[in-house]
Amino acid sequence: MRGLWGLVACACLAACSPLRPESSWSLASQPWTLSADVGDSTLLLDADVPGCVTQSLVKTGLIPDPYKGTHERDAQWVEQL
Repeated sequence: MRGLWGLVACACLAACSPLRPESSWSLASQPWTLSADVGDSTLLLDADVPGCVTQSLVKTGLIPDPYKGTHERDAQWVEQL
């Protein structure tokens, strides 16, 4: 009986393995957008995955790059939302 449970456990692990090509896919290959309600309209921005909101806002020019100079102070509101 102990051998049967070991076989079942191995079969379950093999079926759930992330190494199986047919069970994995990349999130980066899909188009992603960020959205925010602004007054009566919705703001849509292209987003990169992997990535973060700050990177997307810098890429579109809505905030300065927080890693250059003293721009971090100008972009701190993003993290507070």
